[in-house]
Amino acid sequence: MSNKFNRYLCCKSLSSEELATFHSLCFKNAENTFSKKSMYQFLNNSNYRILYSKFCLGITQVALTEAEILTVAVLPAYQNQGIGKTLVNDILLDLSSHGIEKVFLEVASNNITAISIYNSYGFKSCRTRKNYYRTENLDAIQMSTSLQ
Repeated sequence: MSNKFNRYLCCKSLSSEELATFHSLCFKNAENTFSKKSMYQFLNNSNYRILYSKFCLGITQVALTEAEILTVAVLPAYQNQGIGKTLVNDILLDLSSHGIEKVFLEVASNNITAISIYNSYGFKSCRTRKNYYRTENLDAIQMSTSLQ
């Protein structure tokens, strides 16, 4: 993997609107994206960690020794090139370096690529939320892994 995909930029220089627009470009369904208001909160609250590059975006929420991955987003032109997997790896390394012991996430049940990536990092399914993505009639799979 080329190093150009591993360089993360300081997102403090981005506006919440720019970050929300970038996030929306990564998904087919706008309902699955975060609003400008949400991005403002992520940017201005130390409980959130953001990894951003010109190709991808990862946002996590931390609380004591636990974290939740809120989004792993890759621009469509760069999907299926290992960028998402690299981003997940970098998110987990970042969280581990900050003392996080357990990580949670939710993923659409039809997102086989993401589920495979999460499984490769030790995530296990812990619960299914039926019809979580209502407009698409999809379940969400809740997954977790330990970083210790």
